[in-house]
Amino acid sequence: LQKRLKELGGILGVFTLVICAVILIFGTVFGREEGGIFSNFLNTLLPTVALAVAAIPEGLNTIVAVVMAIGVKRMVKSNVVVRSVSAVETLGSTTVVCTDKTGLLTHNSMELTHVYCGGEVTRLTLDGVDAQAKNTIIMASMCCDATAQRINGKLVCQGDSTEAAIVAAAEKYAGSDKHTVENIYPRLCEVPFDPSRRLMISVNMIDSRPVAVVKGTPEEVLNCCLEGNDQKTIAAYESMAKMGLRVIAVAFKALDAEPTNPTPEEFQSGLSFAGLLGLYDPPRKGAENAVHLFQEEGIRVVMLTGDHPATATAAALEMGIITSAEEVMSGERLEKLSEEDLVSCLSDFRVFARISPAQKKKIAEAFKNRGEVVTLLGDGINDAPAIAAADTGCTVESAPDVVKGSADVILTNNSFSAMSDAITESRGIFSNIRKAIRYIIACNLGEVLTLLFAILIWRVVPLSAMHILWINMITSAIPAISLGAAISDKSNIQPLSDKNGGDIFTRKSMARIAFNGCLTALLTLVAFSLGGKEQNIALSQTMAFATLSLSQLFVMVSVRSNRLIIDFKSHRFSSVFLISFFGSLILIGAVLIISPITGIFGLVSLFEYGKWGTVLLLSFIPLLVYELLKLPAEVLKK
Repeated sequence: LQKRLKELGGILGVFTLVICAVILIFGTVFGREEGGIFSNFLNTLLPTVALAVAAIPEGLNTIVAVVMAIGVKRMVKSNVVVRSVSAVETLGSTTVVCTDKTGLLTHNSMELTHVYCGGEVTRLTLDGVDAQAKNTIIMASMCCDATAQRINGKLVCQGDSTEAAIVAAAEKYAGSDKHTVENIYPRLCEVPFDPSRRLMISVNMIDSRPVAVVKGTPEEVLNCCLEGNDQKTIAAYESMAKMGLRVIAVAFKALDAEPTNPTPEEFQSGLSFAGLLGLYDPPRKGAENAVHLFQEEGIRVVMLTGDHPATATAAALEMGIITSAEEVMSGERLEKLSEEDLVSCLSDFRVFARISPAQKKKIAEAFKNRGEVVTLLGDGINDAPAIAAADTGCTVESAPDVVKGSADVILTNNSFSAMSDAITESRGIFSNIRKAIRYIIACNLGEVLTLLFAILIWRVVPLSAMHILWINMITSAIPAISLGAAISDKSNIQPLSDKNGGDIFTRKSMARIAFNGCLTALLTLVAFSLGGKEQNIALSQTMAFATLSLSQLFVMVSVRSNRLIIDFKSHRFSSVFLISFFGSLILIGAVLIISPITGIFGLVSLFEYGKWGTVLLLSFIPLLVYELLKLPAEVLKK
């Protein structure tokens, strides 16, 4: 955006200087001052210089910076912290949102609900759990690092949500709290969870003998088992996954002695299958609605998860991310694709399941290679590389510091729905910036054309240097900032067209700017003419000054929203906008009504000449025209 503003400022500067040169030359040669060419030159020079100073938008970057700062502050109220202002620009350009499932689309509050120990998949209830299921749950809790304690009669678990659910289930269904398990089956050593192997191993003393307890993904654990890796177990696994459950396999191996330096390779064979645990993680409130809002705005939502494809499919179907299982790709299939093949087939998939952190990064880069603007949301420490690789990396407040350090945006309420608010607010900020820029240029164009045509037609200067500078400050720069700070009309926000800030100008907007500038200049010239021109130059300049300043101010009210002004329910005016509008109106009125100030500006009282009605009528015409131009769109909506 900064690059585009610099280019825009250069183009407008050259255009303004050329027009000012024409005004100065024509006013000098054909002016009507009694002192001749030199007097014409002096009379035209100051207004021309003032016009050049006012019309060249050297303050665009400042206005944009102020608007961005106001927008970022507003985003904080929506539970979104932006770590760099430039991230707002990219966030608003988002076309693809890649998000982890657990903890973002779901609550990350796991509950152990089903178990399989070789017979049938059983739903756990307090009515009774068989001994084999109890033993499996207790064994799994041995291989958990989560802690649990009762506070005011309520069990509070800390640690990984999956392990916390297993520890809680051991107490709830097997009557063995964490402290009891650690005392009866003390841990001798462990091999921490490895994301690449998807296994954790704990060696515990069971019945006076060291036993290795292994828990992890069924694919990995079953491959290490002597028995249990059969069609019945696989069918149970698939059945649990289709319920939307995260499935954990548990196995064990009796050892002759305690390992001195255990490695995963020691437990890759000879395991005895204990059972499968199914854990349910409910969808987070508001996640489904956020997915729907993204899709309405043309943003593609992609789920990235380490869960089984069937589990991911069930969750994605429930949230409306996909409509069929054909839109799900497994990490195994992804690994076989070349970068070119992955890029070409991305449009067919919205869920990537059982993938590694490295594959998340690969997917983000593939979307970028397709020309998409990618926002990636993750909360795990292994997500940091993928977050850094995305155009906009997002995480949540509860994420580890290393993850927050690599992110551009932090969601303080840990909610996926805040992501929707963040992107909508970013688009609103840039929608307001575009309005502000277009408004400034239209105002400046009106001022330039007013002086140009007055010199060409009547060979007189309709406004003094003081008039021009005052109008530019009161009805252009300050209102432009208020437009940028306006509360966004979210129903009319359009996505930015690309990652470089979108199109500030379209053919339609350029036509509107030209029309606005020409209309304002025409009405100002009409007001100048009705004042008597050179027969009463003071009155003519007063009417021109009043019409130009008031018409620009009234136009600001219309251009701030695509909705009709009379649609009061849809309009929300920010305090900055209201202060700017009424403040500017008071300052203009002070110049036109308070005699000492009127005299300083070389103006006369419109009350004395009875011209207030004419000025107000001319000033309201642009507002009326702009509102009429909105009618076709309003009719089509209904």
